[in-house]
Amino acid sequence: MRQLIEWFQGWSIATKQFVFLFFVTAILFFSLSTLNLRDAESLFRDQVIQDSEVLMTRTADLIEAYIDNVNNVLLMLSSSKDLFLDGNEEQTFQTLRHYAKSNSSLIGALYLIRSDGKVYSNQQTYYEILGHPRLQQLSDLAKTNYGSISVSGPYNSPLSDLTVAYTKSILNERNEYLGAAVLEINLNFLYKRISPLLINSHQTFVIMTKSGEPVYLLDSMDDMLPFKNAIYPPQLTGGFMARVSDLPLGVNHIQGAKGNLVTVKSAYNRLGWSVVLFIEESYFYQVTQKLHNNFSSAGIIWLFALLFCSYMMSRYFTSPIRTLVQKMDHSRDFTVIFPLTTTRKDEIGKLYSSYKAMLNRIHFLIKEIKEIEERKKETELKILQSQIAPHFIYNTLACVISLAKQNKTQEVVQTIKSLVSLLSFSIDRISSIVKLQDELEMLRMYVQIQKVRYGDKISFIEDCDPKTLNCPILKLTLQPIVENAIFHGLAPQKKSGTIIIRTSRHKDKVQIHIRDNGMGMTQEVANGLLQENLHQMDKSRFTSIGLKNVNERIKLHYGESFGMKIRSVQGIGTIVRISIPNRMEMS
Repeated sequence: MRQLIEWFQGWSIATKQFVFLFFVTAILFFSLSTLNLRDAESLFRDQVIQDSEVLMTRTADLIEAYIDNVNNVLLMLSSSKDLFLDGNEEQTFQTLRHYAKSNSSLIGALYLIRSDGKVYSNQQTYYEILGHPRLQQLSDLAKTNYGSISVSGPYNSPLSDLTVAYTKSILNERNEYLGAAVLEINLNFLYKRISPLLINSHQTFVIMTKSGEPVYLLDSMDDMLPFKNAIYPPQLTGGFMARVSDLPLGVNHIQGAKGNLVTVKSAYNRLGWSVVLFIEESYFYQVTQKLHNNFSSAGIIWLFALLFCSYMMSRYFTSPIRTLVQKMDHSRDFTVIFPLTTTRKDEIGKLYSSYKAMLNRIHFLIKEIKEIEERKKETELKILQSQIAPHFIYNTLACVISLAKQNKTQEVVQTIKSLVSLLSFSIDRISSIVKLQDELEMLRMYVQIQKVRYGDKISFIEDCDPKTLNCPILKLTLQPIVENAIFHGLAPQKKSGTIIIRTSRHKDKVQIHIRDNGMGMTQEVANGLLQENLHQMDKSRFTSIGLKNVNERIKLHYGESFGMKIRSVQGIGTIVRISIPNRMEMS
């Protein structure tokens, strides 16, 4: 509860005003409208059901009258016993045709079945062609109920389509069985008489027996009820008919094909039939939709009026604060300060002034931090470059000492001259950025020094794209790599070796490949050259520092997407790839 109170207290004033006005009014409005709608729907539902019950009564009376007419026809046939005698076939046919014609709306087909199995029909020709597989069952049904009328279940007749048969046994004066009269009723006509009373856009019906078997079905196009797919004649699903059969008499509810249905089930008549009326439950809501629309329109008008009033009430108090919040949310880059102005002298005006002072302070601090970072980056580059220079001088002097010990005076002089030129290139120039062609020129002087010492054991080949020669590059980038290739790749082996330098352009990058066919190393050792700790001190520290520092200088100056990659195979050689930006002018 305490957390709920704290949460509510955290709301803005405008929100509290709106929630209070909205919910209090909404509860009253929707309570009244809901009660009125329910009463209207209930009254309409009761009226529709009462009207449906009246229609069901009329339908039951119609079916009873239909049954009485059927009984009368059968009684008249049973009184004409001479129709079963031999030699009266023509009279029998004429009598059956007369009854069928005068009661065409009632009779589908008439049959007289003699005790010897001979059959007479009002449609004798069709009977003799199509036959009738159920006549024997109907004759047996008549025998079991001497003197009374029996009713079969629904079935498909060759002459009457879907029908129900009435049978009556016919006896002579000595109560001897002469045969049976069978009348197949015209269910199509019965349906046409009933359907105008019970079928419309929102309701339909089914006639069913006590066993749950439908006597007559509507077209499967009637989408209120669930019909089986791809079956002719149309059949309702067994589960649905079972639920309908279990419904008590009167008003009930059941799930149809498209939604809930209200059912009105009549009592079973003398045939054992019951008429079940189905009404879409959504129909009851459709009639009250106009009333519902009126309430909805009033609710929408009320909602907009409430929103407008709440907005006007809270605008004066909360609009300046919202403006300030929007300015704060848009303050992503504090190097640019958005102007904040207000003429208010109250607490909101003081809040504006405090926020503006805070922004100015942040802007000053960011500018100061950026300047410090730039100086730090520049210092780191100079430190890394200063580490490479002693490293290079150390190895060159070692070369001079080796030549002096061999009394090669001319070579010593030539080496010192080349060293002076190299020092002039690397130290005298102010900028740490040079063109690639200048870096290659410096590299040629360095290779010349090493050739004095090693002679023809070292070969140097350039294969450079002329379009890359004006690309700017950090000074002393290539020399430490070539130096590493000579001292650790070519010098230790007995055979002569070659260093090849190739340059190429690839979209936004210039790639420099330095390849030697020296001793090589394992890939694990090659990876360690770029990851080695600068504080490690061993006998190979000068060469390893050179490679790592070149890589770090490139990344510091150009970014992490540039730098060095080393691939080496022991006994085969090593390839170093350097990636720098593709820029065609000095920055």
